[in-house]
Amino acid sequence: MKKINFLFIFFVLAFMSAQAQNVYYVSSEADGSADGLSWATTTSLDAAIAKTTSASTDIIFVKNGTYTAPSAEQSTSTGSSISGLGYLIDSKNDVTIYGNCDGTESTTNLPIVEQNTAIQTYLQAPVDGTGALGRVITIYKSNVTFIGFDISGGDAAKVSSTNSFGQQLYGGSVWINGKGTLKYCKVHGGTATKGGGGVYLSINGAYTPATLDDCEIYSNIVTNDVTNAGGGGVYVSGTDVYVNNSTIRNNSSARAGGIYISMSATPATSLISNSIIRDNTVTATSSTAPGGVQFYKYGTIVNCLISGNTGYTVGGVALGSASSVINSTIVNNTVTSNGASDAGGIAVAAGTVKNCIIWGNTKNSGATNIDLRLASSGTLQANASTVTNSCYNVASVSTATYMPVLTNSIIATDPLFTNASVSDFSLTTSSPCKNTGDNAAYDTNLYPSVDLNNLTRIVSTIDMGAYETLTSTGISSTISKESDIFSIGKGSLIVKSKGKVAIYDVTGKMVSKKESTGSTNFSLNSGIYLVNVSGTTYKIIVQ
Repeated sequence: MKKINFLFIFFVLAFMSAQAQNVYYVSSEADGSADGLSWATTTSLDAAIAKTTSASTDIIFVKNGTYTAPSAEQSTSTGSSISGLGYLIDSKNDVTIYGNCDGTESTTNLPIVEQNTAIQTYLQAPVDGTGALGRVITIYKSNVTFIGFDISGGDAAKVSSTNSFGQQLYGGSVWINGKGTLKYCKVHGGTATKGGGGVYLSINGAYTPATLDDCEIYSNIVTNDVTNAGGGGVYVSGTDVYVNNSTIRNNSSARAGGIYISMSATPATSLISNSIIRDNTVTATSSTAPGGVQFYKYGTIVNCLISGNTGYTVGGVALGSASSVINSTIVNNTVTSNGASDAGGIAVAAGTVKNCIIWGNTKNSGATNIDLRLASSGTLQANASTVTNSCYNVASVSTATYMPVLTNSIIATDPLFTNASVSDFSLTTSSPCKNTGDNAAYDTNLYPSVDLNNLTRIVSTIDMGAYETLTSTGISSTISKESDIFSIGKGSLIVKSKGKVAIYDVTGKMVSKKESTGSTNFSLNSGIYLVNVSGTTYKIIVQ
């Protein structure tokens, strides 16, 4: 089996000499009585987690199979005994838990997990005849990473919890209050009453950041229509919370079907980047019920595709004060109502929109084009909505009467997507949005160096929207034989470098995208390809 090394595991291995390291092995057949110190003596997952400490770095390898989270009452570091927490990681130092193992793995032979991997390690909620009995995973005041798991079910309302552990309201399947990371995970079928039907993300003091990376969050629900409720897929609370390279789809909530970002303190460090938020819905008929994202205050959405979401008054994004949407594509979202102030695409109240494409968004269930609603949260000029260097149908904009809206450098013509009928919203080379963004709006110190398709974000002048166009400018070199980075054979390409790889044909169509382990093979027909490795693009000739 081909193996992969992740960047963050470097830190575990680098400090082995300074800290004790424990390695545990888990299988679905084990009852927890064995020591779990080898594949021959595997233990249960909850027993392995219980063995981890606050003074060591710990690795757990979990063999493919189905695991049911515990529902029984558990003692916590707060002094409470709580049931329904599932797999509880409480006050632990540094724990990395690998799924998708075949039973041969070790610290020098890590399991294969990447974007296209079929995940075969299943963590599911405990159930009885009435439904789920609690969450699947609870992370509190810990540094823990789950890699390569399919996480399903969970009901936050069944947690007999104090406020420290979610107060029965948040995180249907996964609740993170600390330095928790889900990487290459799927989360689905979870339910919460107030926020995060799939995942709740927040930090706890020095335990930061909380992160979703290369995850798929789908078919989760938030049930109640109350103030500050939402996030059928994900609920984000506080600073230093990140959602990267992930897909949030087909979730529902009374408000904010996809993601709800609650108030987070300044500076605006929370970031939703290089992600797809699509086909989420709302069930309420309240005044603030966006289908895709509700961004209450502070933070940034960058390099994201927000499409096909259905809300009541806002389809794509409801953007609050001091929050920003940068270089994103908001397209084909809709609202079911037909109010004068409805917005199919974005409703902006004192937030900022820069280098974006907002196109084809509607209200009245598709009957009327309405891309933007621009407003102000007060009478001061500093509170005005600001839209710069963006593309939208000017005739489809509604504005509030509070004060004039600040806009400039607007393109009001068709952005010419490559193939919108199959949801390919990259730009053709003749797009009016090509090379028309503002480089100064894209902070290269804070935002990813590549776009949603893994192309270098700024070559000369940045494009509008979530995708850069493929051009000959910025191609490092043409390679037709063995090099330090590639090995090219008949019908195949081996990428020797580690990092994210995206391969395009000469028309600009992406043909493959995954993470290279350092020797990763791609089967290709003969031809010319543009291969982007960690932000650098090469022209490759395959015989």
